[in-house]
Amino acid sequence: SRAYAQDDDVVKFARAAYAIEQRRVPVSEEVKKITGSVPNIACNQSQRLDSFPANARSLIVDFCNFSRQTIEKNGLTVARFNEIMMQRENDAALRERINAEVRRLQGGG
Repeated sequence: SRAYAQDDDVVKFARAAYAIEQRRVPVSEEVKKITGSVPNIACNQSQRLDSFPANARSLIVDFCNFSRQTIEKNGLTVARFNEIMMQRENDAALRERINAEVRRLQGGG
């Protein structure tokens, strides 16, 4: 496994994360209307889905499918995406590279 995120992967990660975040916000709002609280959506924890009402569960499943497809469409595996996400937590330089790419995607730099 590549220990450090390559520039190419950073761009792919940022594109996927940006698109996923654009979808996550409205989905979270919809689930909040149903359940009364903002969910922490973790697509890799399907057993937690059982605690949601069926209509909220279907929104979350759709979101998770969208996320997986978006990651793959951007040329990463879900495992690689998650690896970069975890690296980002502890690596300020990587976080800044990702943030810079997201700003570029937003048209602000």
